[in-house]
Amino acid sequence: GANAGGNSSVAVISDEARAAVLKLLWSVLTHPGASSLKCYEELKAYVTNELRVEPIGKVHRETFLGSCKETLTVNARKITGAESIDEILALRMVKLTRFVLEACPRDQAVVLVTADNASLAVLLFRELTAYLNRRAVSLASPQLKKQTSSMVSADNHHQLALSERLHIIRYAYGLSDRADMSSQQLDHLWSLCAVPGDREALMIFLANAANAEMGPA
Repeated sequence: GANAGGNSSVAVISDEARAAVLKLLWSVLTHPGASSLKCYEELKAYVTNELRVEPIGKVHRETFLGSCKETLTVNARKITGAESIDEILALRMVKLTRFVLEACPRDQAVVLVTADNASLAVLLFRELTAYLNRRAVSLASPQLKKQTSSMVSADNHHQLALSERLHIIRYAYGLSDRADMSSQQLDHLWSLCAVPGDREALMIFLANAANAEMGPA
């Protein structure tokens, strides 16, 4: 290239090599056993930097978001608890969805969330309600009630799982007026948050959303 003589000591990574490395790292980030990796956050930071390399980063962001949407769509259909699901991995895919959106320039994030009548925002909402339905089924399960240690573990995970899901929904719906949560959706959420802790989390979610809409005084 024109700069070859002046930058001969600088290693240039081809788009093909970047794509191969990113594909491999994404498979690591989405692997069921990735939670045990001590370097997980460092890997995410590296992937974020790579996703912001333009113009090829735009393609990768859309590809990875598509991967997230596929998993969210599958999980949003699992509402009875009868279908096997790895709840830790399900939560991680929700978090990775936000991770990819936050790697986007704001304009692209808005387009990705609001395209097709805000289908991604609606999908995130459906995934949340499916999770809450599965949670209700598990609480009603006599087998689970007998396992005190499992209940404690499930409760601890649930607090994080609910707050993270509400967090990304507020982020998605807050990106643009074209993604608007209806009163019917809020009523549905309220009905699914049957225990006091869940309703408290939902009240915090609503208060934060209201504050964001009002903006600074």
